[in-house]
Amino acid sequence: MAEVIIMPKLGFNMDEGELVRWHKQTGDSVKKGEVLFEINTDKTTMPVEATADGTVLKIMLEEGQFADVFTPIAVIGAPGEDPDAAIASHNGQEPPAAPADLKTLKLTPKAQRLVKEEGLEPAQLAGIEGTGFEGGITYKDIKASPLARKAAAKMDVDLSEVKGTGPAGKIMKEDVTAATAAHAVSARPQENSNLLIDSTAPYKGVRKIIGEKLAHSKFTAPHLYFTDTVDTTNMTAFRKELNEKSDVKIAVSDLLIMAACKALKKFPGINVTLKDDKIITYKSINIGTAVAGDNGLVVPVIKNAQTKSLTQVAAENRDLVSR
Repeated sequence: MAEVIIMPKLGFNMDEGELVRWHKQTGDSVKKGEVLFEINTDKTTMPVEATADGTVLKIMLEEGQFADVFTPIAVIGAPGEDPDAAIASHNGQEPPAAPADLKTLKLTPKAQRLVKEEGLEPAQLAGIEGTGFEGGITYKDIKASPLARKAAAKMDVDLSEVKGTGPAGKIMKEDVTAATAAHAVSARPQENSNLLIDSTAPYKGVRKIIGEKLAHSKFTAPHLYFTDTVDTTNMTAFRKELNEKSDVKIAVSDLLIMAACKALKKFPGINVTLKDDKIITYKSINIGTAVAGDNGLVVPVIKNAQTKSLTQVAAENRDLVSR
């Protein structure tokens, strides 16, 4: 009898796991004790072994995707067994009736063209719940994974406007969440009008656990800070040489701004923010300088410093500080 493989719970605090790598693919034979897949838990990457001999009949979670613990992610059984029936039985449902051929499926014209172009088989469409008229299967139903369709419905995202990064351009859950994050950022023009986004990534797994632990430590434990002195003789000489040739007076702070800009270019992983469980990496490099004003400390910001020369930064910085 076919066996349903679930996302295992490998830790007390583990609520979901990320599928890192499949060691077997659909149609491959597998023996009990062989590594079937690897997952990222809250703490590390763990290999998971097969618990029975058989053939991989179906894989429902793609590499890089997340799933809640105990969620079915694959089916192993004898060749010819119905994996959907095994999943339905696992979920306490009646086994679905598999369509005989494509003619028995209610496909919209655009969906029919997609099926022909990609050479899809009836079995590949058996688990799709159509969202078209009277349950008809639409192009969007086929072009997006089940998790992506659920996420799109929850986040009110139009799948026709989402670019898929999966096989053959298939829309994955991560594509939907990325589109949502990008839309949220673009919907705040005042806040982000000067920010160019490079990429977004989910704030999950090990990275989230580390962040939460460090944040907890920051606010609950006393911290000790060390300072040091730096010999700026060479920098002072370099600044003097620059000012002998430049029409704009260059301050020490201007040199430090450019140094910080170069550092952020070299290490873009620092130039990020965390918003709505998304790690957003920016192309824009905006650098602020603390200035003591009459009413307290203010921080004028040089925006998009990565596009500006030292003299441009110096002129803008002087104007901002004086204002």
